[in-house]
Formats: sequence, structure tokens, C-alpha cells
Amino acid sequence: MARQPYQTLIFRCLHASQGLLAAAGMITGYWIYNTWDQRFSHIPFPRATEAIVELHEEIGGLFVSLCILFIGYSLFAGRRRLVQAKSLQQLGKISHPIGWYSLHRFVNTGLLVMGLLIIVSGDALSDDVLEQGALTDLAYTLHLVAWAGMVLLTVAHVGLSLKVGDMPFSVCGEYAGAYQRLPQPLAPALFHLGTSSLEQISTQVLSLAEFLSFGCHLEIVNLR
Repeated sequence: MARQPYQTLIFRCLHASQGLLAAAGMITGYWIYNTWDQRFSHIPFPRATEAIVELHEEIGGLFVSLCILFIGYSLFAGRRRLVQAKSLQQLGKISHPIGWYSLHRFVNTGLLVMGLLIIVSGDALSDDVLEQGALTDLAYTLHLVAWAGMVLLTVAHVGLSLKVGDMPFSVCGEYAGAYQRLPQPLAPALFHLGTSSLEQISTQVLSLAEFLSFGCHLEIVNLR
């Protein structure tokens, strides 16, 4: 059976960038919440300064730009990772791999929904809503719910990615396979570089490049 790429390069770049921005938004967002809200949880931590609030807003701006691109990509090239017509029916088969894949698709879709809710509520959020103590403001409440949902779904996303093998955690095996394709150990090749022919050197360099870029060729068999 033909094997298809695990993820395209553009998807990995968008996914990694979006994940880092989401993590930064969660941290700065909770810091702001921990300073002015504290209704549901509180940790003894220095108060968030105006610089932290501005940083959260800047992260939000970048998050919006990348999230729109990521959602657009996911709805087209990555749509197989989202909820399908039979996903609800397949969710009942949780004891089988298809059930876990379906649950993963629901989580992935939920993350996109939370991302949209974060964008919409953040855009409607007044700059001084927390300073005024308007903790029941609709936009702020939706923003808080969206970030809480993002945190929970991110944890579920990582856990399910490990469960269904949708993350490249077979790194050691891929390294081993790539290393076995090296025509000779790297160190001796470099040591004898002066006596090697140009063809041998070229072969070694190409093999090393394949070894170092193995992450770009991680593959899984797509679920049919």
C-alpha cells in the first residue's frame, strides 16, 4: 500500500507556530486573569503589568493572522483530520482504533471552534473591562470560556495524538532506519576526508542530509 507523508511542511510550520502562540496566549492570559479576576482559581504570583497586557494583545494579533491561515488550510488540505459524516457513528467504537481517530477529529474541530471564538470575543473585548471590574461582560466571559476550552482541548489533542500515533514519536526508529542507510560511519568518513574521492564525499553528504532531514519524511498510513 502506498504511504503518504505524515504532514506537509506548510502544515507542520503552521501547526507549530500556532501551538507556540496559543501556549504564550494561555500563559499571559492566565497571568492577567490571576491579577484582575481570580474567581475560579488564584496562585500567588506577581501582578501582571501593563507590559504583560500589551504582550497578550500582540500575541493575540499574531494568533488571529495565523489562526485564519490554519483554519483555511485545515478546512481544505487537512479536512480529513476534522469531523467527518460518519464520525459520530464511529465514536461509539471507542474500543477500536476508529473510535479514537473519531474522537481525535472531534477534538481537532473543537480547537478550531475555540480559536474562532477567541478571535471574535477578543475583537469585541474592551481594553479596560478588567480594570473596571466588569467581570460579567459578555465578550470577556466568552473570551474566558474560549481560552479554558482551548487549554482542555489542547491537553486532549496531545494525549490523543500520542494514543492514535498522530505525532512523530517514533523518532528513535526513524533515526535508526536513516542511520542504517549511511554508507559508512560519519566520524571515520570525516577523518579520512582528505583521501576520499569526490564521489564518496558527495554520497556521504547526501546520506547525512537524508539522516538530518528525516523529520520531513515521517510517514503514517492514512486511515481509510
